Amino acid sequence: MTHGKTSTGFSFDFDEQRANDMRVLQHVHSLIDPKASPLDRTSALIELPVMLLGKDQTNALYEHLGALHDGRVPPKELERELTEILKGGGEELKN
Repeated sequence: MTHGKTSTGFSFDFDEQRANDMRVLQHVHSLIDPKASPLDRTSALIELPVMLLGKDQTNALYEHLGALHDGRVPPKELERELTEILKGGGEELKN
């Protein structure tokens, strides 16, 4: 379990075993593949946070991003936060 904080200040608990799933890898691939369709990218961005963080932390992440962006959750910002979480956070707090 990784306890971390992204560069924007979102604190999270991430169980690395959640990423050990082919469905997660497919979604990550859809986000980084320049040939992926917009529908595949959107689907990946909708499903990936819940698969990685669970519903409660996903909602907390949306609230965090919304507070930074006038109530909106910009997809690019969500993607950036997920990338940081997968890499262990912008600033690791505790393993």
